[in-house]
Amino acid sequence: MQKKQEGVVYLAFGLKYLLLVINSFKTLKQRHPSMPVSIITNIPISDETSGGVFDTIGYFDEIIHINDGDQNNRQYKTQLIKYTPYDRTLFLDADTVVLRDINFGFEFLNRFDFCIKPVGRPKTSSFLESGDVHIDGVDKWEYVHWNSGVFLFTKKDSVRELFQLWNQKYNEFGYGPDQFSLAHSIHYSNVRVYPLKTTWNTSELIEYHPKIIKNIRIHHGILSPDVGIENFESEIPNNLIKPGHIDHSNFEYLKRKIDREIHDARREYTIRKKTKNLKMSPPISYAMKNNFASSAISKIFDSILDKYYGKSTKNNEY
Repeated sequence: MQKKQEGVVYLAFGLKYLLLVINSFKTLKQRHPSMPVSIITNIPISDETSGGVFDTIGYFDEIIHINDGDQNNRQYKTQLIKYTPYDRTLFLDADTVVLRDINFGFEFLNRFDFCIKPVGRPKTSSFLESGDVHIDGVDKWEYVHWNSGVFLFTKKDSVRELFQLWNQKYNEFGYGPDQFSLAHSIHYSNVRVYPLKTTWNTSELIEYHPKIIKNIRIHHGILSPDVGIENFESEIPNNLIKPGHIDHSNFEYLKRKIDREIHDARREYTIRKKTKNLKMSPPISYAMKNNFASSAISKIFDSILDKYYGKSTKNNEY
């Protein structure tokens, strides 16, 4: 199979997620320099650019521009098969970090249609917002759910029907998270689903035991033990976003601010990581199990964007 027939797709709605995608893109290209990569985004980024990190890793092969609000990102995730330029697609969330070889994941699609990691249950908020919904009369708490931060799929009619149902149920249930609508759609679809191992989508910091870390391929969460967001000031070129859509003096300040905040968050992460070999107090244990570092940096991004861009960020007036 020619390489152009398979590739990676990112979704970045909002400046915060564009920066996260660039970090993930960097870690991917360090391990797979020739891997085709496309991005679906509502940020008016340049079709071609150079400088910073792109001088060493190249640029996106295809940019799909979407004129829509940040809040509608999952409308496109649940219809991804319509937008991907590849016959075989690996979707990666913006906050993923590629740590090991992932190319052979496409081989799963020789026998299966859709590959994704199962989880015991989605976030509690997903259930609270989904109301009283059952699948074939079985309570929602009893069903296996799926983490949609990393998945592979092929373009087949059955998979198209899966995405169509996923988007339909996502809108029907009427809330932000997409896990329950995906569980519902997979249950009623005819796709052959391959359950990915945890190593393909690891998000809990507590899982980073020395004996298993060598097997982790994709970390889902902003920080990892080896790779994190750093040096944004020098790595993100000024010509990334088309002229007139953002105040570049503010953009430069934002990148410098992120660099400093990331340094502080990584130090806090290191401290908490060390505590896993000690008797942990309930607050520390809870923080680690809920990926404290990733949550902290996500809040940092939000606070920085609110401070320096305010309401314009929510309205996509960059």
